[in-house]
Amino acid sequence: MKDLPQLGCIITAIRVFFSYVFPTIFTIAGAILLMIGAGNVQDSWNSKSWPSVEGTVNQAEVRSHASRGSRNSRSSTSYSIDLDYSYSVDGTELTGNRLRFGEINFNRRQRADEKAKLLAAAKTVKVFYDPDEPEKSVLEPGMHGAAWLLPAMGAMFFTIGTLMNIFLPRMFRGFMKRFTAAFTAARTAQENSAK
Repeated sequence: MKDLPQLGCIITAIRVFFSYVFPTIFTIAGAILLMIGAGNVQDSWNSKSWPSVEGTVNQAEVRSHASRGSRNSRSSTSYSIDLDYSYSVDGTELTGNRLRFGEINFNRRQRADEKAKLLAAAKTVKVFYDPDEPEKSVLEPGMHGAAWLLPAMGAMFFTIGTLMNIFLPRMFRGFMKRFTAAFTAARTAQENSAK
């Protein structure tokens, strides 16, 4: 029973972390993902009206990305295209590496290989660039479904974090009331046994 004060400090630290720190991290991460994702969606939409110039593909190679599954699920491999192209805007030489906004990895190696071969075989490609920031470019302009992935994840994290910020402190307050009552009873019993 001598450890009861230390136990109270530990419980308080856990309550503060899970009531305030953890939900706030979730909310901030969600807000950041939401802002970045919203920027990608806006760039996707705007790229439909961007001017274009001819560019040259310097590199288009397939990269594999292995992800380990849990004990009950299998690991999986996805594929992306390591892309590098050059283009010129108003006499300034620029390079780009974005195929499209909201790029996602290919699930099948064959699809990634086909796309990489098409790009590598092309003598020239049409590069669409942002007239306000010519270094921002893309080969496939317009909205693609994957562009919504990041803002959707951000919205989910933000919502979960906000709900945790609302409900976890209430939950822990109720828990702390019960714990304090038990703690006080144990402390009283400890004092009575010491007399």
